[in-house]
Amino acid sequence: MTLEGFDIDNALIDEVNSIKEEAVKALLDGLLALGVRCVEKGLASGRYKNRSGALRSSIGCAVGVNGRVHAMAGFAQVLGGSDGVTEGKALAKGLIEQSKGIALYVVAGKHYASYVEAKGFDVLDTSELVFEKELERIVKELGFEIV
Repeated sequence: MTLEGFDIDNALIDEVNSIKEEAVKALLDGLLALGVRCVEKGLASGRYKNRSGALRSSIGCAVGVNGRVHAMAGFAQVLGGSDGVTEGKALAKGLIEQSKGIALYVVAGKHYASYVEAKGFDVLDTSELVFEKELERIVKELGFEIV
């Protein structure tokens, strides 16, 4: 019995690429889930007055690969805050387009979000704590290293 025409090099390359794709997909899925948890935490802990809904509507996340958006979540319109949805998505997309490699951004797209936080109200402060703790766990669990 012989094995003619079997290209071991291409077979190995295909297998390695398949494993890499699965690992990257698992990482992207994990990052998106983390982003969603951060968005939910930000929305739940925001004790500021919801006048127009724009600030809450501008909160969301985006995962990207090499400057291209892979997935977005959040940015749900609250009250009449459709401009918040638009501005939040635009900010997240712009940040992803400027990034290299794999990126996750959790954003509050309204320009006055930092002003609200400076007044002592939580917009994304609590989300940042969740993000830092969980990101390290997810990346290590998947066998990656944060650089």
